[in-house]
Amino acid sequence: MQVLLHIGMGKTGTSSIQRALKASEPRLAEQKTHYLGMWFDMVAPRFHGIEGLRLFLEQDEDAKRAGCDKFIAHMTTLAASTGAEKFIFSNEDLFGRIDQLAPVIARLREEVDLRLIMYVRDIHSWLPSAFTQWGLRHKVREGKLAPYAEQAGSLINNYVALRPWFERYGDIMTVRHHQKSIDVVEDFAEVAGITLDPPEGRVLERAEDAEVLLRALFNNKFRGEVFPDRFNRTVLHPARDTVVSVEEAVDDYLDYTATDDIIAPYLDQFRELEKMLDVPFLSGADREQKRADPDALRARLLDYLLAIVLRQSINIQALQRQVRELEQGRDEAAE
Repeated sequence: MQVLLHIGMGKTGTSSIQRALKASEPRLAEQKTHYLGMWFDMVAPRFHGIEGLRLFLEQDEDAKRAGCDKFIAHMTTLAASTGAEKFIFSNEDLFGRIDQLAPVIARLREEVDLRLIMYVRDIHSWLPSAFTQWGLRHKVREGKLAPYAEQAGSLINNYVALRPWFERYGDIMTVRHHQKSIDVVEDFAEVAGITLDPPEGRVLERAEDAEVLLRALFNNKFRGEVFPDRFNRTVLHPARDTVVSVEEAVDDYLDYTATDDIIAPYLDQFRELEKMLDVPFLSGADREQKRADPDALRARLLDYLLAIVLRQSINIQALQRQVRELEQGRDEAAE
């Protein structure tokens, strides 16, 4: 039985690989391969999710080895029922946890043919991307957000972690260079010796600067860790809520320059009507064919937004007062 442990590093196409693995499960089954996912929840449900992964890896060595035995038993059962001979586990958070993961790797090496797969990236492109992901989009640090120049210095430590991975596990590790010129899903499939269906679009592609800044301002309101989903639920969900630019909206709804082209097939009819009714139906061509000025519209929209926000602030204050009165009445009734 072979196990491929894809360990990141972060911001090297991991999400695209994981999405392709999930979407390709039927095809993988035909190749006697099974995608195990991202979490150790097959050991126990409490190990699901990022918090569950941390919980699993922060156990003592004996507990992790016992959990690893359940992990191996799970794969053995799957192999017997599905005929799978190769298993793939993928989580980029493993990259920064080499010491915590060591007992798991040691136990797996005793029982299976273990291979590690890692993608690395040029530092100049990686640093801004990593800062956006873990400094702004997912606020990892306690306290106020630190500026790029400060956080980037600590993020470089991720590259320091490359050496121990290679020194300890170089004999079972494949390191690939992630760059824009490659299709990381195709590359991973080649390394893993499998065929994958390509994902639809890039996953976790860097957001617009406007969204990144909104997330930073939002996350900075909280002292502790803030996961991206909190912003998605409270402010804006990028996958659901499309933010149309003023220019795009003007093009779609306030651009009348195509009027002549629309009328052209009916010109003869309008000319006949003009003669018949003595009404100049076509006299407004020069005056009416225009496109709204996006800059002027944007400035006026800001006026509207200020009025809306002020009104909402007044309404929220009134609601807060009513809630306080209800709570006060409840407390008095309880006494």
